[in-house]
Amino acid sequence: MALNPWSASALRFGILGVLAPLLSVLLRMAKIPGRAPSAAIVAGIVAGLLSGPLVLPAAAPHLHPSLSGTAGPLQDQIADLRASHEAEIAALRATGVSEVAIQERLREQEAEIGPLLARQRDRARAFRDASTLPASVLAGLVLLAGAIVGRRRMPAPRDLREAPPMLVAGILMVAVTALGTAVMVVWLLGLDQRSALAVGAALAAGSAFSHLPMRPLGVEGRRIGAAAGNVIAFLLSMVVLILAIDNNRRVWLLAPVSGVFLASMLRSRVRSTRQRRRLARGFILTLGIPVLVAWMVAQCDPRLITQSAGALWFAILAVAFAGTGHFLGVWLGLQAFGTQRQRERAIEIWIDSHAQGVSLTQVVLLAVLVCADVVRPDTPAGSSLVLALCCAIALMEMSIGWLRRIAGASTRP
Repeated sequence: MALNPWSASALRFGILGVLAPLLSVLLRMAKIPGRAPSAAIVAGIVAGLLSGPLVLPAAAPHLHPSLSGTAGPLQDQIADLRASHEAEIAALRATGVSEVAIQERLREQEAEIGPLLARQRDRARAFRDASTLPASVLAGLVLLAGAIVGRRRMPAPRDLREAPPMLVAGILMVAVTALGTAVMVVWLLGLDQRSALAVGAALAAGSAFSHLPMRPLGVEGRRIGAAAGNVIAFLLSMVVLILAIDNNRRVWLLAPVSGVFLASMLRSRVRSTRQRRRLARGFILTLGIPVLVAWMVAQCDPRLITQSAGALWFAILAVAFAGTGHFLGVWLGLQAFGTQRQRERAIEIWIDSHAQGVSLTQVVLLAVLVCADVVRPDTPAGSSLVLALCCAIALMEMSIGWLRRIAGASTRP
């Protein structure tokens, strides 16, 4: 069954829009560590693997080629021509034709099949772009929903005094995480510097959901300082992201940037009620985040990671050091500029700052990078980036409760 790009995109998102939310609800019922945010991310990973090239071709052999654009007369023509070429070369070898003549014929065959392969690449690009548009719009809607109905509180005077050190911590968080990640991406995956910096900026982002917590927060998470640090880190990351992406692909940033802009413009005009906050959380955690993660992971083939030692090492290191850059940025900022109380409780402040929704923001910005073709999940480097970072983000989100208990026990007299 051959589908056009838009019908294939609609079918893909229809499948993901049912499978990912269903898994998210089931994981919540199973009381997965990390509550609803980790359930949303893990559900997206599982749904993406089930509907990706690792599982779907075996489960539904005729469905996967239709969704990926590898089904149809063009693909049949390429397969027939390849088989004919292979049979011709085998016959030439059997008759004792010289290797020089065989190599010449191989070059002629490549020239014959070249136009067909170019058409195949154009078709694959059309299928990717058709699925990129709804993903980009969904990312924008998630950012809009997370910021427009957040709770508004008047900060206490003490909180205002503690906000400037958190602003510095947010800046350092972006610098440490973005630069550290960019170096690792260039070194292990071989991406160009601009792409690596864009990946670093996505991971360095603060929370876009500071005023709409997705989980119960500790004392530090309810202070204005944590929100201030997250806001400045998010805005800086967005600026770096926009500057690092090529001009011809920035069009895919239109929906996410519009979501942030509209939220800032309409936030004061939209009344924040408990029902609206509940609806926004439900949309983000049940539909938005699971589908975005599933869409990214569904384009990855885990088998590609083993083809590159750098990709494999990146996957291992990304999971092993999840959250390290954010921790170092917050800790350095508070130790250098924070109050006595902030210096003593730096670890708890980092944990509660992260719990405000940093992981969910990282997922959205990683999806933006996939939309902009900065990250190509169908390559070894892209598969390693998407799978490793999604797993690292999920692991960090699942570990917040444990980290909070450890930090509380260490500071208890």
